[in-house]
Amino acid sequence: MPKFNKETADFFLRKAKKDKADEKLSMFCVEKAVSFVTEKDHLELVSQWIHTGKVTYGGEELNV
Repeated sequence: MPKFNKETADFFLRKAKKDKADEKLSMFCVEKAVSFVTEKDHLELVSQWIHTGKVTYGGEELNV
């Protein structure tokens, strides 16, 4: 199950980054990704979002 959650969260985060110009789609993807966050690296990423107030993935800020 952890592998599935990690791969699914990665999928949605990549999609959010790829389609960041579409704010609604990007937000949907980030929301879906967060629901699958269970691995340490993803938890650390999401905690950075909370502390900085910015959602970033792969070095790019997402408009969500």
